[in-house]
Amino acid sequence: MYLNFEKYQGIYSIGDYMNKAKKYLCPCALLFLFLSLVIFPGAAASGVYRGIKNCCGVLVPSLFPFIFLSEAVFLTGADRYLSPFLSPLAKLLNLPPVCGIALFLSLTGGFPVGAGCVRSLYNQKKITASQAQRMMCFCVCPGPAFMITAVGVIMLGDQTLGAILYASQIISSLLIAAGLSVFSRIGKAGNNMDNVKDGIAPERASASSESLIRAFLSASAESASGMMRLSALVIIFSMFLSIMDASGFVGRLAELFHLLGIDGRIARLLFPAFAEVTSGCDAVRDTGLPLWFFSLAAGFGGMCVHMQIFDILRGIPIKKGRYLLFRLLNTFLAAGVTRLICIFYNSSRTVFAVPGGAEAEISSVTYTGGAALLICCIIFVMSLKEEKYVRNSRLV
Repeated sequence: MYLNFEKYQGIYSIGDYMNKAKKYLCPCALLFLFLSLVIFPGAAASGVYRGIKNCCGVLVPSLFPFIFLSEAVFLTGADRYLSPFLSPLAKLLNLPPVCGIALFLSLTGGFPVGAGCVRSLYNQKKITASQAQRMMCFCVCPGPAFMITAVGVIMLGDQTLGAILYASQIISSLLIAAGLSVFSRIGKAGNNMDNVKDGIAPERASASSESLIRAFLSASAESASGMMRLSALVIIFSMFLSIMDASGFVGRLAELFHLLGIDGRIARLLFPAFAEVTSGCDAVRDTGLPLWFFSLAAGFGGMCVHMQIFDILRGIPIKKGRYLLFRLLNTFLAAGVTRLICIFYNSSRTVFAVPGGAEAEISSVTYTGGAALLICCIIFVMSLKEEKYVRNSRLV
């Protein structure tokens, strides 16, 4: 006996409704954006200005040199000479020796640098698909120029606090790397953590035939292109956040959080930290939250950065849901490390003054706020998972 799916085709599959929703999502989003620009033109212009200011004052000076360096290292073949110095770290993490330089650049260069290194290694067949996916679980880290200079010196007025935040990010990334290396040794394939089909085993890369001048120019073009795409995303997300703030949406969300017994300042942090890392850190400073909230904002990185990383990794079988889950894990690990360091550093030192004359302590605790942020992030990640629905079945 067979089901008559033609008769019940409108109700048997939730997947159909999801597909229809995705079909109309983009037009509705563009219409909403157009209406927002018409209703809040001043807020949109202010957000664009703030985004350009963040790009020119923070992102370009801190990221562009390292993005160029990461491209130049692999295009010129310099990684073959630098890898032996960092190969012990790569071997300790159960990775090929050449991955040591990629890990070093990802921890010191900034968010997109690690993705660029992984892409170069994968395209040159120096790592497999499963190794690339495993590396992207921990090769994403804010650089010292951003954490120490932009956040520590400019936002907090204390270089030591910026160093604490940066050290927390490195420790968190290395903890994740060490944990995944253990699982990779236990796994059947040695390093296949997620059953990704690697295809042909990686071959030893042959020497590049490009001249040093051509490699230099290619690295310049690639780094400039990547920096322009990232800057455009930062400006767009900054504009969105400014419009949301002007519309009063964030204020109403703060009131809702207050009714639920949660600090309303969490609501003002939630969307900026989720969207863009610089705006998220600015929101932490403006709301007067404890120091470890900077680790939450910077550790996740923001969807602006992740969209850039997904663009860099096109053609590599990276599971976005898993990648984002490990970003959340890194976020809360870094926050925990920051709190632990602050206990030994100085549990009563004032970090900064917030509007209204209030003072924020690095030992302050807002557990309900952290739990709310974790729940919202997990809901978002779970929404990315695509369920498979069976269209044809038979009753026996």
